[in-house]
Amino acid sequence: MNKREVDRLLLLAYDEIENGKFKDKKTGVIDPAYRGQISAYGAAIANGSLLAATAFFSKEGDQSNVSRSLLMNAINELLDKGHLISSGQKKDTLFDTIRGVYGSSMAQHNEIREKVLLCATALKLAFNLFDLDDGEKKTDDGKNGNEQSVQDGQE
Repeated sequence: MNKREVDRLLLLAYDEIENGKFKDKKTGVIDPAYRGQISAYGAAIANGSLLAATAFFSKEGDQSNVSRSLLMNAINELLDKGHLISSGQKKDTLFDTIRGVYGSSMAQHNEIREKVLLCATALKLAFNLFDLDDGEKKTDDGKNGNEQSVQDGQE
């Protein structure tokens, strides 16, 4: 994996999250399940097939409380905005984009697989730059609200 390419894509991924639909409209925080879903997508690609993983994650899951299709759309945008594919190759969905680029040769397969993994990695890292709703309230000094009340009770 090319670290320079991930760094370059990280800036685009940050913008994609900032301008995307990942933030809760009321609180402005992002569900941490998005980071888990993008990690699972990368693992599914690494251990299986790019097309199969993309098809699976393009469908809204019953067990996931986040929209996985938002992640697939973000990767599709990163492929285009990061100039990893030509603008004519970008389709409406990530699956269709991959299918259009996906060639019969192993070299073409490996090339698009690597590009999608670069985008997924950049997106996962970009989620670290945002407030993720972990269900715990933070106090002004950055401690958990629970820690503060326990410490206050011990004084």
